[in-house]
Amino acid sequence: MSFSRKDYGVETTRGIEIKFDFSITFLAELVGSKRETISRIVKHLSKEGYIFVEHNTWYVKKLEDIREFVHKK
Repeated sequence: MSFSRKDYGVETTRGIEIKFDFSITFLAELVGSKRETISRIVKHLSKEGYIFVEHNTWYVKKLEDIREFVHKK
């Protein structure tokens, strides 16, 4: 499956901006996982600099690195 950048959000100088008001709980429900698990994963991705969240806007800074991280697991 191939995606274009517009499928992920809007490219900005801060990273790919995803303007969608969603919570960790909603994200967990969306992927079929527990909230605690998703919270830990988001915390890890934030700590490693892959993503950050500011005022309900999510920024993906290293999309290719996230893909590699997911496929290694």
